[in-house]
Amino acid sequence: MDVSRFINSEEVRDHLKETGYEFSGFEAAWLVWNCRSAPIEERNAAWRDIIETYPDEKYEDRRTDGLHEPVYLHSMLKEYMEYQQSVIDHIKETPAPGTYAYRYRWITGDGGVGGTGLGRLYPTYEAVLTESLKTVSAYDKNKSRIQIEKRPVNGKDDIAEITLNGAGEEIWAFEESFDTTGEIRDKSFGFADMRFDFPLPFYMGDILYDPGRSLVFDDIQCDPPAPEPFVYMGCEPDDEFPERTAVCEYRLNSDGTIYEKKDIWEDTTSLEYYPEEDLTGTGKAMIALSSLVKGELNVAEFANIFAYILADDHAKRMKQHMQLSKDAIWLAGLEE
Repeated sequence: MDVSRFINSEEVRDHLKETGYEFSGFEAAWLVWNCRSAPIEERNAAWRDIIETYPDEKYEDRRTDGLHEPVYLHSMLKEYMEYQQSVIDHIKETPAPGTYAYRYRWITGDGGVGGTGLGRLYPTYEAVLTESLKTVSAYDKNKSRIQIEKRPVNGKDDIAEITLNGAGEEIWAFEESFDTTGEIRDKSFGFADMRFDFPLPFYMGDILYDPGRSLVFDDIQCDPPAPEPFVYMGCEPDDEFPERTAVCEYRLNSDGTIYEKKDIWEDTTSLEYYPEEDLTGTGKAMIALSSLVKGELNVAEFANIFAYILADDHAKRMKQHMQLSKDAIWLAGLEE
């Protein structure tokens, strides 16, 4: 089985294939779970293949609080497939009147986002599915996602959610429950807490992003965050949670100023190179910063270029805000 086909990032996928990286059983199982495009049927087939071809290994949990039960590969995958099917059956089961309601949100690769929120609810899965498919029909089916939620009216039972692609194929299904502190806990059978250090093809100074991060946004009540570029500065264990991988980054504020950030990435295998042609206005400072980190610009050159980028963007904004005509600009001697 070619596990690499489940890796979200083409760059990471090609790198691991070229270097001949050999996946452990848990790494293979996690990559299948983490894939954003494979339908559930394809995932289940891959997991059954993993059970047949990989030994029943034990996951070495990085967390050190001693509160977690041992996890074994074969039993975990069997239980997860059974659990996921039970969630799907529950979502599709027509509820008694007044017990459950459905709503949906949609996200497209073209930047579109929307949903019914609390303003419009549906009584059955068939009704909400039909309406949601109509909504995304105008977009690229390969880049669209639909999230359908089945919520109890009394608010006491678990919330079940299913994610589909634009063609209506089921991709994920899970439940969320409120624990004693009021926090939401999704039942992922440990997949969400697993951490692996896959070799990455990226170097310090590369401009990266996760183009599909908004497609897996969990909160149906809020708009998903837009994928943002950052200058990659390497990976290291997080200060507060050493079992987690922190990506060291340089990012831009909306005013063009630069800030440093350590971002916990549960999934570095989805990172890709950001297309530089999409960086406009103050965003061009990312290219200059990348060149500085790579040693292609010295500090003085970067400082001057950075100041020029900010000034040029400010001038263009002023010109647009003041609505100056071309004639007025020419008469003032500002342009030849």
